[in-house]
Amino acid sequence: MKIAIYARVGAGVPQKDEENLLDIQTNQITDWAKSLGHIIVGQYRDKKASANDMRRPEFVRINHDALLSSHPFDTIVVTSFSRLYRDEIRLAKYKKN
Repeated sequence: MKIAIYARVGAGVPQKDEENLLDIQTNQITDWAKSLGHIIVGQYRDKKASANDMRRPEFVRINHDALLSSHPFDTIVVTSFSRLYRDEIRLAKYKKN
């Protein structure tokens, strides 16, 4: 399966920790994907981004890419659904689509 990784750190994270926390998320997903034979075709990483903000640059980009007619990936993988949304209603709508 072709997957895209989405990682996010919130606005409250000190700048010195941002890259490390994004790397931790990305590495966890990478290890999981490799163990199952999935192919990582993209990484999308938002810094200082609230899960309530639908205009996060990489979040917007991953959603745009997911809808491309070329179908660059089969699914989006996150370490936790809270990386996508904090609002359970929005999350349910996103998962349904």
